[in-house]
Amino acid sequence: MGPLQNYGMRRPSSGVLRWELQRGVAVIPGSSDPTHIRGNISVLDFSLTEAEMARIAGLERSEKHDWY
Repeated sequence: MGPLQNYGMRRPSSGVLRWELQRGVAVIPGSSDPTHIRGNISVLDFSLTEAEMARIAGLERSEKHDWY
């Protein structure tokens, strides 16, 4: 998820979580690490622009299925 680092996010996973939330997908991140838990909550502190949403949607995921 190298391209997400250009957005200045703490972790690329924050960008992915935010992207899913803005798409209306219910996400259930899990962690027992307090730092990761705070990072997961921080996705509520920002939103992605339409251009950022499109850029993330266009990333190659190397997935067998494209159902999400």
